[in-house]
Order: sequence, then C-alpha cells, then structure tokens
Amino acid sequence: MARRRFGTIFTQSSPDGRAWIEARYSPKPELAERYPRLPKRIVRHFPEGFEVEAEQWLAREETLMRLGEWTPPETRKKKRKAQSQTFHDYATAWIENRRRASGEPLQETTKQKYREYLENHLDEAFGRKTVIAITYRDIVKWCDSFPAGKRGAVVRKQAYTLLKAILATAASEPLDDTGATLIDRNPAMLKTSSPKSHRDVPIAELDELRALRLAMPKGLELAIPLAGVMGLREGEVCGLQRRDIDMKARRLHVRHSVKPIYDADGHRTLVLGSTKTTSSVRDLDIPLFLLPLIRDHLAMYTSEEPEAMVFTGRKSHGMVAPQSLRNAWNRAKVVVPRLEHMRFHDLRHTALTRLAEMGATGGELMEQAGHTSLKVASIYQQSSVKHRKQVMQRLDDAIGQQRNPGKPAEAATNLVDELARLGDLHSRGVLDDAEFKAAKARLLS
Repeated sequence: MARRRFGTIFTQSSPDGRAWIEARYSPKPELAERYPRLPKRIVRHFPEGFEVEAEQWLAREETLMRLGEWTPPETRKKKRKAQSQTFHDYATAWIENRRRASGEPLQETTKQKYREYLENHLDEAFGRKTVIAITYRDIVKWCDSFPAGKRGAVVRKQAYTLLKAILATAASEPLDDTGATLIDRNPAMLKTSSPKSHRDVPIAELDELRALRLAMPKGLELAIPLAGVMGLREGEVCGLQRRDIDMKARRLHVRHSVKPIYDADGHRTLVLGSTKTTSSVRDLDIPLFLLPLIRDHLAMYTSEEPEAMVFTGRKSHGMVAPQSLRNAWNRAKVVVPRLEHMRFHDLRHTALTRLAEMGATGGELMEQAGHTSLKVASIYQQSSVKHRKQVMQRLDDAIGQQRNPGKPAEAATNLVDELARLGDLHSRGVLDDAEFKAAKARLLS
C-alpha cells in the first residue's frame, strides 16, 4: 500500500493469483452532506502495472475537489453517456416513456402524431446531432427554412412545440439523485404564436340539423344530434356502448373514444380507447326530444349486450371508424349547400353555441364539451344566423322607441341600456368588431 497526500493506492490479488490496482479516497464531509447517498470511499480499479494511471486519476479527483467542481464519478459517467445520445434516440425514448400531467402514459394516437413530427419535420435538422450540441441558432435556422403558407405555419408550430417540450425535459429532468441534468438550459427560446385562423365555422340551424340527419345512412342518423345537440366528438360518438345510455335517468355517459392505430406497414386497427382527456369523461343530460330517436336506434341497430356498440359498420358489424363517419357526413351535407365547408367536428360549435344562446354558463359549457378551461370552451361559441337577426331586430326596435318624441326621458334610458347590451354582445363574441361598430352607429344616429 502506498500512502499519499490524497487517497491511497493498493495492490490487490485474488486466490487464483489475479492481481489489480485499487485506488481510493474519502470525499470531504461537506460533499457527503450535499450528496446523501455518497459512499464513504470512492474506489476505482486498474489493471496490474497501471500505477501511473491510478496516480493520475487520484490527482484529477483532488484537483476537482480543490476547484469546487467535483461531482460523484457515477454522476459524471451517466452524464457522459447521456451527452453522447443523439436527438433522435433521446426524442424516441421521450415519446415512448412520456407521461401526461395526470401521470398516465401518452395515448397511442398521441405517440403516433409525435413520431410523425419527429420523422417528417425534426429528424432531418436535429436527428443526428447530440442533444447538447443543439443551439438556439440551429432552431432559428430550422424555423426559417420551414415551408411557408398557412398549413406550413400550423405544422411548424406543432413540431416546434414538441421540440421545445423534449428539450425542456433534457434541461429539467435529473439524470440521478444529484440533480444533474443533460443540458443546462433549453435552447428552444423562440417566441411563437399559433397562426390566426380566418375560417368561419358555420352554425347549423335546427331545421338544417334535421335535414342532415335524414340524409345520413340509416344506422348513422343518430350521430348528427349527438354531435350537433349534445356536443360529442366524432370518436366519442363512435365509442358509445349500450350501457353508456341510461334511458330512465335520461343520462348519457361519455367514457370511451374510438381511435385508429396504424402499424409500421400503415395497416389500421380500431381500438376502443380512453377519451381525449380525463375531463372528457362526463355524464350528460339527454334532451326529451332525443329520447325517441335514441330508443328507435337502439332497437334497430344495437345488440342487447351492455357492451354492444351503439354504432356498427354495415359490413363488419364492428366499431365504426371516425373516418367512415366523416365520409358519410361529407355525402350528407350536400343537402344543405350553405354548409358545404362544414366539417363533422364543427357540429360541436353548433351544440355549444346553441347552449350559450340558451343562457348556459361558462362552467356548464365546459362540462358539456369536456374541456378543462373556459378559454378552450369559448372557441366553440359563435352566433347563429337566426340569433344574429334576432339581436339586430331588437336593436331596430330599440332605435324606433328612442325616436319617439313623446317620451324623451324613456328614449334616453333605452339608449343607455341598449348601448350597454350592445357592449355585452360584443364582449361575448356574438357581434364581431365590424358588426359592433355598425350597430353602434345605427343606435347613435
């Protein structure tokens, strides 16, 4: 054994005659306080004859301690291994192992979407780089080279959001219990915003919903009021089972969603999965006028078993794919030319807008739609054509009263009230900026 100023070096041997060099040292007491699981002695073995290398190792460890840069060797080993990892490998593992805020694993459909973003939009620029080599300039260059146009801006936003989330994990998730992270900070610091959508989502009137329902294939008619009146998503419509409908209590239980899963060869399999989010699991009241439609549908198209699917394919008699529902919708909507650009998902806008017009509160709209925030729920609130006409008619009536010379005091009061009501309609989005200005001008003329 050779004694030194820092650490010790031993020559060790086994019963079978094998020999090796063992170098070891004891960390300072304050380091043990910083790293609770730190062993009393740090040990490293070297082959016989490598005394010089053992000396050099001890000298480096002592230097790190004196400079205040020492970390446990095991931590440094893990970090070196992690730092050699390419972005592609790190991102792939991130997608497979990532969990939602609730602690649940990502849904398979979400993983598929992320894999597509990685393969189609991120790998070419970052895939072969190590995670620690990705810089802010690299990300700016990638953003600037992205295809232009509205669709390109939408995809870039989605891909960048994934990139930022992956690098945020690398900058915040400890590699071990010492708290060391793969990178010191997230280089994805661009300020991005979602491209503004100029698409006007049409709101179907009640008579139009009836026409659309009658134009659907017989076994799918019920899908129109479930989406356009009750606000179900297309996957939730397809995922309904007989046990989800309680006719006596007039309650509909949203518990599942049908989702397509694609394998490596692109073959599709339909699965009855969970809803989009945990808040999407909800119990909804069934309007009285829908009960006969539901009762007739269950009697004609749904088996008696509690787990029987409410909607089934004509040929397979299995689950209906959301795409099949959309295809049937696209054929049916030709009966209402005004709605030629309306998507099946847009029926949720109609349902929530109608509820808002009927006086539903923000919380009630969130519960009906299965949203976690009022901001998201408000996206689906618009105004129908009939409701806008009713609003403008009320404004015309108010202006007519104000022009009555026999009641000047009452006219002034009505003017103040109508201005306040007009402002409320504008703040709730019932009137857009142009309509608000025009109505205000008419009111004050």
